[in-house]
Amino acid sequence: MKIDDRVEALVREALDAAVKQDQRRFEAGLVRVAEAGLSGKALELLVAITAFIVLDIHSGKPSGGQLTDLANSVSDQEAWVDLAQSEVHAYLGAVVRTEPMAKVLSPQALVVVPYLTAANLLTTVSKPDQGEWWFNYLDKVEAVIERSTAFT
Repeated sequence: MKIDDRVEALVREALDAAVKQDQRRFEAGLVRVAEAGLSGKALELLVAITAFIVLDIHSGKPSGGQLTDLANSVSDQEAWVDLAQSEVHAYLGAVVRTEPMAKVLSPQALVVVPYLTAANLLTTVSKPDQGEWWFNYLDKVEAVIERSTAFT
């Protein structure tokens, strides 16, 4: 998958706001993506990022129980935006099964859940104590996504 530089920059900006739990900046970032007409491309990138991380965390496709545990964790940690566990679970399930997101999420959730889930997973998996911050891990994830045919 070739990552569009414009999309990548806007997605990173929104992810950074989500990581820092800055609601005003996060919402402004979502608006910038929409105004640029890049919401679809941003969702495609976020799904690829999420898929890579979920497969990495579980060394392959997670079980239903593992998805539930992961959704619970993400939802609990992102309480600052009242992120519903059911929406996170539906999103993660669709990512793993490569189902269309519009079939499992409302239009409102489709705008927010992928960003918050990806941001949460990036911060959870990164190792800042070893010098690998979430954005460094994202660099690695994006490099794999660009080289792989699995994300096209």
